[in-house]
Amino acid sequence: MSEKLKIVVVGTGAWGNAIAKLLYKKFQLQENRIFLLARSKDRLQNIIKKIGHDTGFCSILTADNRILEDADAVILAIPTIYLKHTADKLRHLIADKPILNTSKGIEKGFYFAHDILAESIAMPFERFCQLSGPNFAQEVSIFLPTASVVASKNERLAIFFQEILSCESFRVYRSGDPLGLELAGALKNIYAIASGVSDGLQLGNNSRAAILTRALAEIRRIGNLFNVKQETLLGLSGVGDLFLTSTSRLSRNYRVGLALAKEEQIDLGEAIAEGVWSVKSLVIFAESHDLYIPIAKTVYQLIYEGEKPYEAAMNLMHRPLKREDS
Repeated sequence: MSEKLKIVVVGTGAWGNAIAKLLYKKFQLQENRIFLLARSKDRLQNIIKKIGHDTGFCSILTADNRILEDADAVILAIPTIYLKHTADKLRHLIADKPILNTSKGIEKGFYFAHDILAESIAMPFERFCQLSGPNFAQEVSIFLPTASVVASKNERLAIFFQEILSCESFRVYRSGDPLGLELAGALKNIYAIASGVSDGLQLGNNSRAAILTRALAEIRRIGNLFNVKQETLLGLSGVGDLFLTSTSRLSRNYRVGLALAKEEQIDLGEAIAEGVWSVKSLVIFAESHDLYIPIAKTVYQLIYEGEKPYEAAMNLMHRPLKREDS
């Protein structure tokens, strides 16, 4: 990319830091400038205490929102539960900017990120772009080979972010199905919790394989309701992300499942594992649309209704017999 850009990454969590580091390495010998925006001065000071003023992964680390004023591209790396607050606060600075969202979750009312941005900054769906794929921030930040997908109804916008992000360690594909990416990215967090419960109970490899395969059936069932592309659900942002998140301790959602298997209390006031929040929205939505999602509903019961993990697993095994394709 020959054009010189000012790129602002909003959010200094693991994912925001990883993306900033990736871009800084790619563009550090060019005139492109990579800025990392913290949500508050307190957050900024905490980061500086940990790593010092010389970050080594961005041009400038700041908490001054004015850095967005002349940005050429904005990358939102904010957990979905905080996205509305952030978008409302930055509305006048980002409303006319190319925006890439990177969070994966469903908010109350079955709101996706594009719904939140449409409400907060009047962003039309055609200006929305989503990043998703089997991507652990920890591995991206040390430049291990990774593949991901950017999706937008606007092909030029998808190409724009594809070219910005693609580098020797981060291969980016593009898609015209942003809702499919959002849906798959949010739902896989729920099923990663189920997989963690299975592994925490030491139910074996067969059990995990069954859970992930039937989880995909539930995801496709939900996807049909939204008319998303089956290729999306079977691609990097669907199956790829589901398998990654559901099989590694690097996944916060998988670790929530391990904790539930031990009947440990999940602190709902602090949980950033987005499956914890998304499952509540999903179950409410499913009940109003007559959707059959037994695994997701079991995750909900474990988190919010105090269901015992082994009993929950056995209840799934003892459901009425049915055709696999139904």
